[in-house]
Amino acid sequence: ESEAKGITKGRVEGEAKGRAEGRAEGRAEGRVEGKAEGRAESRARMAHEMLLVRGIELSEGFLADPSALAELPERAIVAAAQACDSERDFLQRLGSC
Repeated sequence: ESEAKGITKGRVEGEAKGRAEGRAEGRAEGRVEGKAEGRAESRARMAHEMLLVRGIELSEGFLADPSALAELPERAIVAAAQACDSERDFLQRLGSC
């Protein structure tokens, strides 16, 4: 009987430890994803404003999915926004985000 109690106790402790580790991993992944989304949205707003200031016409769907900007260096986005002559040119300079 005590062996069965030990097995049950071990299983319960293992499950609790697994849940705790899973929650920690989930929180870490959520933080990483949240930072990437925030970075992408910030860079999209920056590009949008730079292009508007330059008089570049933008489509309504301009950077509807800004996630590709998260991994690009800000310098590349700024350089493309300064050098382009259209929305299409901007996107081409960035590798068609």
